Amino acid sequence: MGKLDYKMVGLIIRYSRKENKMNQQTLADLLNTSQETISRIEKGFNKISDETYLKALEYFDLSSDDGKLNELMNELYHSLIHSNVYFDKLVNKYQTNHSNSYLDYLNKMFIEGLISLYYFDLKELTLQYNKINKLLLNKMRINQLTCYQNKIYQIFTVVLNIKRKKIIEALDCLKDIKVDSICLYYYLLISFYFNKYVQFEYCFMQYKKRVEYSKLNVLASLSFLEVLRNILIRDYKQALSELNKLEKNEITEMIEFMLYCFLGHKEKALSINSKHSMILFIKKYIFNKQKQGIETAYRKIKYQHLSYLLLHNQLNKFIQNRVYQLRKYKLYRQVTDCFLSGYKGGVFDESI
Repeated sequence: MGKLDYKMVGLIIRYSRKENKMNQQTLADLLNTSQETISRIEKGFNKISDETYLKALEYFDLSSDDGKLNELMNELYHSLIHSNVYFDKLVNKYQTNHSNSYLDYLNKMFIEGLISLYYFDLKELTLQYNKINKLLLNKMRINQLTCYQNKIYQIFTVVLNIKRKKIIEALDCLKDIKVDSICLYYYLLISFYFNKYVQFEYCFMQYKKRVEYSKLNVLASLSFLEVLRNILIRDYKQALSELNKLEKNEITEMIEFMLYCFLGHKEKALSINSKHSMILFIKKYIFNKQKQGIETAYRKIKYQHLSYLLLHNQLNKFIQNRVYQLRKYKLYRQVTDCFLSGYKGGVFDESI
């Protein structure tokens, strides 16, 4: 048996106790010890015998063997921009791993968060992020994370700050960690979301030097990032040309719809069959000229996937400031005029 990490064991026992809706006295009675001892265990005091710690671990069915998921967590982190085939193999490896070491307890939360991040599932990522914070007593013990855990934690924080539209907080999370291709990828997403072309161009140059092209997934590929780059400089025809080189998926369809809208190709936009809330909103209220319920429908559009959120920010230039300020008919008329007339020769008329 290796030497116990008393502070981490204490955190996990505290978390497990609360998850099981126990107070310290109840756990003390079950382990035939005192409430004071449980309190000391949870605070990570090392003057308590290993036997007492192990008894608490055993109660929650946690072993003290060395963690087995740390290496897998690192592999998943580095494959965030890799193809689905490679990433799915790692996920399968994780799902067949039955380790229940206390050292793996926190890693499992990080791995679940990485899987959510890979598929841009912000709802599940938020859930795992909150679990990690709960275990770390709302960041008070963040210094106990390993180097890789800390880097992954900061990436999670970056993405969730993008969701909250907090650019300074998002950038601050990345400044203190060693920059690699994964960090650069999220720098690129931040730059695109907040329309920072100079930062995007600089990060894109660095990104191209660091990545292995053959392993990249569609949304991390150079062609996809060229699409985003051309959207930033409002060269929508070139963006559409780059987009046609990519494998089709729901995200590329969303961009295709957006670009057809920007170029004023209404019929081509309408021909794209998608059930996504933003596309349905535009088809129903902008193209089909329905007025009733437009304000309510706009409020209900969900941003549960980061990739949708990034694209919505571009589309929202047309409508977000008008939805809450104008009454129904006036709102409908101005939104329609803006959406169908705002782009003249591929350039958005900011005066509308």
